[in-house]
Amino acid sequence: MERFLVILACALMLITVSISCRQFGAAARLSAHQVNPYQGAVKDILPRQVGDFMLVQSSSLNEIDEETMNARDGVGAIYNSSKNHTVQHLLVTYNSASEANQELDSAEKRYADAQIKFRTEEVKDLQGQTVGRRLVINDGRTEAMNWTNGSLYCTAVSYTGYSSEFVKNLPY
Repeated sequence: MERFLVILACALMLITVSISCRQFGAAARLSAHQVNPYQGAVKDILPRQVGDFMLVQSSSLNEIDEETMNARDGVGAIYNSSKNHTVQHLLVTYNSASEANQELDSAEKRYADAQIKFRTEEVKDLQGQTVGRRLVINDGRTEAMNWTNGSLYCTAVSYTGYSSEFVKNLPY
C-alpha cells in the first residue's frame, strides 16, 4: 500500500509539473499525431509564454482581418519580450494537412508575386520526420515565417528580427 501511495504521489507530481509547464510555455513539442489533424481548440495550445515572450493579446479569427480559406479555428496573438520586442503570431487549424499546405502555397504565391525574397525549409518533428514546410523572410528589417505542421498553419512576424527565436520555442 505504501508503495502504491508513493507511485500515486509521483504521478500526481508529474501531472502538476506537466500542466505548469504548459501554462508557462515550457511544454514539449506536440507530436505529429496530435496535429495531423489537430482536433482541439487552438486557444488550448496557444502558449501564454514563449521563451522570453509573454502573451499580451489574443483574438479569434472572426475578430481580426485575416483571410484564411476553410479554416476550422484560429487565433491571432501579440507577444512582447522583456526587452520590448514584439512578435505577431497567427495559429490556424484546418481539417487536414493538405488544406494547411494549400494556405502555405497561397502565401508563397503572394510573396513571389510581390517579388519578396524567401527561402523554404522543411519542418521536422523530434524524430527527424518531415511534418510541414516553412517560408522564411529576413530582409534586415522584418523577419517573418509562415509554416505548417500537420493541419496547423502558423505565422510569426517581427519587425525587430526576433521571429526565429520565438518560433524555436513554440510547442508546434
